[in-house]
Amino acid sequence: MTTERQNSRRTVPAASSDVIEPTAFEPPGAGRRAHPRSVRWGTVAGVVLLAAAALVVWFLVSAKSVELVVSPEGTSVAVAGWPVFKVGDRYLVRAGHYRVSLSQRGYRSQEEDIEVGSASQQRFEFALEKLPGHLAVSSTPVDGARVWIDDDERGTTPVTVNDIAPGEHQLRVEAARYRAHSEPITVQGLDRTQRLAIELEPAWVNVTVDSEPGGAAVTVDRIQVGVTPLRTEILEGEHTIEVSLAGHESWRRSFTVVAGQDLEMPTVALRAADGRVAVKTKPAGVAVTVDGVYRGVTPLDLALTPRRSHRLELHKDGYVSAERALRVDSGQRQSLTVELVPKLGVVSFRIEPADAELFIDGRKVDAARHKVELTVRDHRIRVVKPGYADFNTTVRPRPGVDQLVTVALKTSAQAKWESVKSTITSPGGQTLKLFRPEAQFTMGASRREQGRRSNEVLRKVHVRRAFYLSVKEVTNAEFRRFAPEHSSSNFKGESLNGDRHPVVNVDWEKAARYCNWLSEQASLPPFYRVSEGRISGFDPNSNGFRMPTEAEWAWAARMYAGGLRKYPWGANFPPMTVAGNYADRSAAAVTSPVLSDYVDNYPASAPVGSFAADKKGLYDLGGNVAEWVHDYYSIVPNASGPELVNPLGPETGEYHVIRGSSWAHGGISELRLSYRDYGRERRRDVGFRVARWVE
Repeated sequence: MTTERQNSRRTVPAASSDVIEPTAFEPPGAGRRAHPRSVRWGTVAGVVLLAAAALVVWFLVSAKSVELVVSPEGTSVAVAGWPVFKVGDRYLVRAGHYRVSLSQRGYRSQEEDIEVGSASQQRFEFALEKLPGHLAVSSTPVDGARVWIDDDERGTTPVTVNDIAPGEHQLRVEAARYRAHSEPITVQGLDRTQRLAIELEPAWVNVTVDSEPGGAAVTVDRIQVGVTPLRTEILEGEHTIEVSLAGHESWRRSFTVVAGQDLEMPTVALRAADGRVAVKTKPAGVAVTVDGVYRGVTPLDLALTPRRSHRLELHKDGYVSAERALRVDSGQRQSLTVELVPKLGVVSFRIEPADAELFIDGRKVDAARHKVELTVRDHRIRVVKPGYADFNTTVRPRPGVDQLVTVALKTSAQAKWESVKSTITSPGGQTLKLFRPEAQFTMGASRREQGRRSNEVLRKVHVRRAFYLSVKEVTNAEFRRFAPEHSSSNFKGESLNGDRHPVVNVDWEKAARYCNWLSEQASLPPFYRVSEGRISGFDPNSNGFRMPTEAEWAWAARMYAGGLRKYPWGANFPPMTVAGNYADRSAAAVTSPVLSDYVDNYPASAPVGSFAADKKGLYDLGGNVAEWVHDYYSIVPNASGPELVNPLGPETGEYHVIRGSSWAHGGISELRLSYRDYGRERRRDVGFRVARWVE
């Protein structure tokens, strides 16, 4: 259709001479062969460039900046992965996994994996490890020195020690006869070889030895090194040098030698060797003197100067002394045996009991033959028998004189009591006297006795346990060592608080605590038990300090060879002479009743020991202050009960017994030694004294 139009346009006549004639249309391929349309390569290139630009923009927008920090500097770095672009000292990569390869001469090559995250700026650090180094060690003036690095032996010089870790190390080089060399070294590593030359210092000294006469053997530390005259090398240190020659005494000295300081010893003058004599005697143990000089006891090996006479004297106690003359040649050995003649004396023994065993110098002597002949010296005598204490003594017989030794063995009990002190001093300062009563007596008073009270029931007691009892009552000064704040106060203007006055205004419990304090000071077990801050009982097996039992007090106050005393001064009332501190005429203003015809000049308490002691050496058992005793108070209903042995009183009770009269008493009832009082609270006229068992 297009062709037809074109043909028609060509055929339209022109309107003038400028009419454009249509060109005849030839369809493609008409009259010739048709060709394909040409590719437009410019367009394609434009499209590709546009796509590449878009890809670059996209990468730049999504790429991450990665900094790789590597030591040492100059390390070769390669990053495996795509896409990777290096821009200056940074890499542009997308998030993902990459492998970094690092290498530099002298260092171990390294490959590391890194993971690039979503952060826009990222940093990774790497440090290459140095390769080991090598050390070439040589030594002068000798080779073959042993080499240690850090206590690990690595060969002998000259040696190259390979593969040493870079850093600080300790080098030690040792060679025989040279001082050990030690120094710190720094190994550079990097596969480099360092060289170290060690100059070893000699560890010996030149020693010159000569002797007169010559030709003597020289030994160093018992190893022979030559004969004199001699010049030899000796290692530095402590050494013993000995020079010896037959027929002469060896010469020996110890030296400390220092390397580099040669030692030239003075000429050794060897002395002709002594002769030797082996001396034996019968008996042994004889003292020997040579030319008046003591040399020891036999058996004895004597060294004597040769080619001269010597005088030997032999002495032993109990034997006749002997004397010998000796002469020996140089190096000669002799022996000498001497039998000494004993000096004898006769000793007879009279022994009780007769069947006891007799030992003289540890040897048993026949009991039927107690007359023996002994050498004139000291002999150890021992007599023994079961149940008796051993008897030990020393006897020295006398020549021509018969001696008699009398031995009377003591029973074990007798010997024990002889060893017990008759008096002791408590930590509080009280003097305590030993008593061994073994006494049976009757406590209390007969109903017919004037002044008797109902609590003085007759009781049979047996006091047989040995005890110590203080000879005086406890004073204020003694008590204040335990309780510094204590005051015994005063009564109606009369002071009771003097240091030497008996302590009063003390209840029984505080007196018991004082006794426990004494035990503590003396490292003895306490007698009184304490529970929840109170005295709760006592330990009958303790030998700690305590108050006397009522039976002990009664025995001490009343029991004498003539029987039981009624009053502290005797059997009659009133006292005819001043016998103690009672309620006398001077006390009429402070107490009643009083002894109207009696004057002791103390209205209240007196210093302890102001009056004469009784026959047992005890003071103030009657008068001055009444005394707490250990026992709880009770009344025995009748006297028909069994005998009481070492009674301690009831185990419990409300009150404690008080015994003895005081300065406030003047009546016949209270002044009797059988008088019993009781109480619980403190009183102005009640104190105490202390006691304890021996064991």
